[in-house]
Amino acid sequence: MASPVAHSLAGAVIYAAFSYRRTFNAKQFWLVILAANVADFDLLAGLLTGNTEAFHRTISHSFLGTGIVALVFAACLWAKDQTNIPRLYLMIILALTSQLLIDWISYDDSVPRGIPLLWPWSPEHYMSNAPLFLHVRRDHLLTMPVILHNLKAVSREMLILGPVALLACWVAGIRRPRKQEGV
Repeated sequence: MASPVAHSLAGAVIYAAFSYRRTFNAKQFWLVILAANVADFDLLAGLLTGNTEAFHRTISHSFLGTGIVALVFAACLWAKDQTNIPRLYLMIILALTSQLLIDWISYDDSVPRGIPLLWPWSPEHYMSNAPLFLHVRRDHLLTMPVILHNLKAVSREMLILGPVALLACWVAGIRRPRKQEGV
């Protein structure tokens, strides 16, 4: 599966696509980045058990899990009474879904290979026949082979998605907020 770098860059592309000629909104940007990464929070639950893979690639990597998380985001947005909720919510739904897409086009050498998109209706796992991204290894994290492998994986993600994110931001013409005079 891909690293948080790939998911964050995908979130940045989504934010840029919906921010054409708008002033940069840091809160919305980081909310979209969070949504693009939230499915991998199941790794944190695994840390508590001593096995990072215990819960990884289960409900959080399915359409049902994505839908549940989207409803949680909707409730939070509604409670905060944000402006432009439909636009922001659409960005969040796309960011949540981008996690599934990025992981689907990522190589996976774990068993079972791929992600359970149709969980709980089907036990089948799905992975692209032509993966674009390498998997990130979480075994023996501080050993040189794993460090080098993960650096290669992240570098590849940055080489593929970095230019796309930069181009999306440039095309969108996202403007920095202007400083108020006298402040």
